[in-house]
Amino acid sequence: MSDPSPRPGENGKKKRSLSERLSSPGLTVGLLFLLAAVSVAGTVLPQREAARGLLSRLDPGAAALAGMLRLDDIYHAFWFAALGALLAVNLVFCIHKRRIWKRTRLFLIHGGILALLAGALLSRLFGIEAYTEIPAGMTVERIFSGEDGRPLDLGFQVRCDGFHFDRYESGMPKEYRSELTFLRNSEPVRKASLLVNHPVSFDGFTFYQSDFRTVLKAGLTVHGGGRTDRYEVVEGGGFDLPGGSGTLSVHVLAVVEDFMNLGPAVKLLVQSPEGCRNLYVLRNIGRFREIVPDLYERYPSFDPDGLAPWRFELAELDATPVTGLMVNRDPGAPVAAGGAAVLMAGILLTWVAGSGGPRRTRGGRAGEGSLPVEGKG
Repeated sequence: MSDPSPRPGENGKKKRSLSERLSSPGLTVGLLFLLAAVSVAGTVLPQREAARGLLSRLDPGAAALAGMLRLDDIYHAFWFAALGALLAVNLVFCIHKRRIWKRTRLFLIHGGILALLAGALLSRLFGIEAYTEIPAGMTVERIFSGEDGRPLDLGFQVRCDGFHFDRYESGMPKEYRSELTFLRNSEPVRKASLLVNHPVSFDGFTFYQSDFRTVLKAGLTVHGGGRTDRYEVVEGGGFDLPGGSGTLSVHVLAVVEDFMNLGPAVKLLVQSPEGCRNLYVLRNIGRFREIVPDLYERYPSFDPDGLAPWRFELAELDATPVTGLMVNRDPGAPVAAGGAAVLMAGILLTWVAGSGGPRRTRGGRAGEGSLPVEGKG
């Protein structure tokens, strides 16, 4: 039979196979140390938005290198994921090569770490960190990714029924609270109060109270097609209208309290199968036409009847609070939590086994009622 042991190399030392290198405990310790050190760096160094000021002070070459290595977002860097993947491979080889599945305590420790890594991978691939704003009394069904700002569909609707802001007597903020209703197919499913440090979870998403601001809300009335509809809109919002050749998407570009000293106005971007066009809706459009009689001929974007068969009217403007919400989905969190529990169980069993064995005692056998012998040097 052939000898499976490693063969000596040119320097007289035995060459280690790839599987032996990948199952090395030294590799495990080194990777754990690296991941711990990088995690500390990711906690201490500014990350993501907070890192922009630091990067702006670097010279172009250093800033480019930091950006390539994702030092401003360490936990999403390719090399951080590679370290975790290498540790997972190392642990799998350790479990197989050293038959760790036959030793309960070690198997729990290795399996717990693997579950932690699997949870981190799930969070990296399928987790969502996003943001949305909801004006009081209005409903949203989209959130916006915190990485690139792309819109994401929630699969349900969230309505802000009200917003409450309290201050201390000194004027410092005391509490701000959003009253939310979660809806499916426009039917209420759950109501909840969202406060700072008191998140609310629904359908796999967790909502956090982030901030608030005050914006202008406009009341738009749209006549046409034998019907009259009313919409409450804010800057950045919008709605759809059924057009003759398809759907008209109306996006609110701006809500202005005083447009050219002519009073309230709303600027819209209307998208249709024929293309896009701007539309200005003024509450005092008649006054504007007195100043410029041929207004519609010279500036068609001011004609409220310019999108036949629809006619747009602006009713009123009101200041309304807008609640800002951070929205997260972390499918890996339960897996990581289970892995942490298994890891702690393995560590606890190892500690109990290491501290609960028989000890030699002075003047008798192990286990008898004499004092323990001090360890010799």
